[in-house]
Amino acid sequence: MKQQQGAALVIVMALLAGALMLGMSGMQSALIDERLAGNYRATIIAQMAAEYGAAERIKEDSYNKYPDSSAISCSDLRERINEKTGFLISKD
Repeated sequence: MKQQQGAALVIVMALLAGALMLGMSGMQSALIDERLAGNYRATIIAQMAAEYGAAERIKEDSYNKYPDSSAISCSDLRERINEKTGFLISKD
């Protein structure tokens, strides 16, 4: 009878060890999935921030096409043409 009780104890301990291994494996898998989701979220946020920055820069450039001071205005161009050619270019 005592040998049967010892065998039951060994079987129960083996089952508990198996359940513990399954539980630990599941926890490790869940932890890895959580890290992957966090990294994916950070990647998406960084991508959206980059696209927003690029869009703002493009919008800025569309408002200010020629930001440098060496740009020539239409009236300056008209005067230069008049001086070089002798033709009178009107403002109309």
